[in-house]
Amino acid sequence: MESVVGRFRSQRLAACALGVGIGLLLVVLSYSPSAPIYPGGLAAVLFVSVFPLFGWAVIERSFTAARRPRRRWNDSRGITNEDYNRAWKGVFDFAKRYRTLLLVAVPIVLGLWVSMISTMPTLQGQPTQDSTGYYLNDHGSHIPVSKAGYERAIAAQDRLFAAGATLFLVVAGVLTAYKPTPGSPQPSNGD
Repeated sequence: MESVVGRFRSQRLAACALGVGIGLLLVVLSYSPSAPIYPGGLAAVLFVSVFPLFGWAVIERSFTAARRPRRRWNDSRGITNEDYNRAWKGVFDFAKRYRTLLLVAVPIVLGLWVSMISTMPTLQGQPTQDSTGYYLNDHGSHIPVSKAGYERAIAAQDRLFAAGATLFLVVAGVLTAYKPTPGSPQPSNGD
């Protein structure tokens, strides 16, 4: 059973890695001068793939966290230095154990975050096209734009969707790759 679960984990990790690769490619392509050069549905497919991968990883981690011993709310003992030391030791152990994964994931997350934050101010509304021309629909008011402005807005919108999905897939991959240390409680499903 453990090999099946381990294989399923590696398949989810491979799906996350593939999604991150495709997402990064879509984000980079959205910056090209001739953008949009791919159908906007690609970013939507990428975004839909986030739900099973990220959801499964979060649920799996929550089951692991639920097995950890917790203090009762009415425990009269305050938080001691030992509690803080134990918490920080876990953070440093995690960083040391998964340093390669973090060296890849952290710059990707920061780059995607910068891409999303820098793209948001450029969108003045939802790009819309009808028989009379190209518009940016800002809550019902139409801002007329040229075809080039319309295409830039489409590329920016695709960039936001692709970057958001890729960001969630990076986090899902990190959560999937994480295995508790031998001293911590193990999930009952054999991970």
